[in-house]
Parts: sequence; structure tokens; C-alpha cells
Amino acid sequence: MKWTVEFDGVLNLTEGGWTEGSIVVGERLTVSGNPTHANSSRMFFRRLVRADGTEVMRHQDTRGTTIDEQRRERARQRTQQR
Repeated sequence: MKWTVEFDGVLNLTEGGWTEGSIVVGERLTVSGNPTHANSSRMFFRRLVRADGTEVMRHQDTRGTTIDEQRRERARQRTQQR
């Protein structure tokens, strides 16, 4: 089955380090995402895994993870100071 994958806008992709060469025509990929409509073969991109096992995630998802990690680190430091 062929799927249509929807991505963020160009500005968000470039902020995340994507370029025109980030995905090469014919490259084998495993893509996961959220379905856009019932009974549709369209999804909104969440994660991509290349044939070599390298993962690429949405910039917003990685940014959220980084913020959570920073919050946990600050909380850990506060606990140690007491």
C-alpha cells in the first residue's frame, strides 16, 4: 500500500535541519505518523527510520523532549542542593 505523508511546513523543516537532500528519491524508509482521515492512506509525519536504522523525528517532538530533559535536570539539581 502506498501512503501520502504530510510534513510540517518548509520553515519548520529547515529549522529542524532538513534540506532538499534529506530524503533521496528511491530511498527505503519506514515512516510512522498519525492518520489524517478515516479510511484514508494519508498520515502526518511523526518519525522516519532509514534502512541503516537512523531515526529522524519531527523537530517539534525533539524540541519538546529537550525541554523536558532540561526541566528534569533543573529539578534534580534543586534536590541535590537541599
